[in-house]
Amino acid sequence: MSPARGWRGPRVRIALFALVFVPSAWLGAHTLQAAWSAQYRIGLDMQRVACLPWQGYLIARQPYKPTVERGDILMFRTDLALFRRQFPGVDAIAKLVAGLPGDRIEVRDNQLFINGVYWDRLWLLGFLEADDGAFDRAFVVPEGHYFLAGTAPGSYDGRYWGTITAEQVTGYVRPLW
Repeated sequence: MSPARGWRGPRVRIALFALVFVPSAWLGAHTLQAAWSAQYRIGLDMQRVACLPWQGYLIARQPYKPTVERGDILMFRTDLALFRRQFPGVDAIAKLVAGLPGDRIEVRDNQLFINGVYWDRLWLLGFLEADDGAFDRAFVVPEGHYFLAGTAPGSYDGRYWGTITAEQVTGYVRPLW
């Protein structure tokens, strides 16, 4: 073993490699994480009774999909007073796309019909302190709007407040678990 090996010894090479690799790997991971979190985030629904049957979601911020389809789950901004009271600090929620532009929505006898097909009844009349028939109406979803609904009976959704505009959409949601 010669002491003249100096900078060429294995320990020195490992130390030099670590000095270059570790900061580079950290910077690369940080950059990837920042890029990923600018486009995506994970959402958790911790409500005891939720409007959708999943608890974990991948939320893709816009633009994600060129078109919205029935069955998509949209994240959207809301300023509805009931949401503000029930969920302080929450300004975006997610619901299932149940009606697209051109679809006929009818609430009749406290029941929701989409294109003539029964969806569900209005379960929240008592909670909202509303009389029978208070939400009865019929309309066609206008261009640039979506009719959103939850899958749970107690979902506060479009059957009570109507449609949202495409401008309110902040992202697309994929259930994880």
